[in-house]
Amino acid sequence: MRPHPRAFTLIELLVVIGIIAILVGILLPTISRVRESGRRTLCASQLRQIGIGLHRYFNEFNALPARYGGLEWCNPHVFKFQNNPADVSELMTKYIGPRSTFYCPENFEDRGPEHWWPWKTGTISSTYQFPFWLTRDSWVIEYPDYKRLHADRILAADALATSDGVAHVIEWNHRLTRNKAPVGMNMLFGDGRVEWHDGSRGWVLYGWYGAAVYWHYAQF
Repeated sequence: MRPHPRAFTLIELLVVIGIIAILVGILLPTISRVRESGRRTLCASQLRQIGIGLHRYFNEFNALPARYGGLEWCNPHVFKFQNNPADVSELMTKYIGPRSTFYCPENFEDRGPEHWWPWKTGTISSTYQFPFWLTRDSWVIEYPDYKRLHADRILAADALATSDGVAHVIEWNHRLTRNKAPVGMNMLFGDGRVEWHDGSRGWVLYGWYGAAVYWHYAQF
């Protein structure tokens, strides 16, 4: 006669369930961090592609793309505003690439070309900002010279707008800290490099528009 297999006791079953719960608790944050790192890397890759396109335009026209027809007074991530005829979206896609390039995979509103190109109001905007589109009188620090693509010139970065320092962030790409401040942002510089800047080092105000919307980048 074969012996009957020994069944788990209730205590043994609870111990196994407890161990599984601990392992899941350890693995989930790790998986989340890996996914976040992957999205951040993809975001940086898109900014590099944007940099290649901007350099191609600059080499052809000896200037960066300019906005016109009132667009210059819009936030520096807007390609077209509502029903106004001025539109630089075709120009940007021609030199940079497909629409999806302009949407960071970590943007908090899940913006993408399917819904935000254009949005229901007619506005077309990216989740990256282009500081060279700020008008001269919108800068609160020394106006940078974009006649040459110096290594310290910021060409594009993750959009981070606030109405009151970093306490009330309205728009961001990467997650926020418990204090509701951005963890950081990817930044594209004039020499084509992309760097991640940690928000824990603080933020520097470099420009604003009349609607009390401020744009920041991490301190070096």
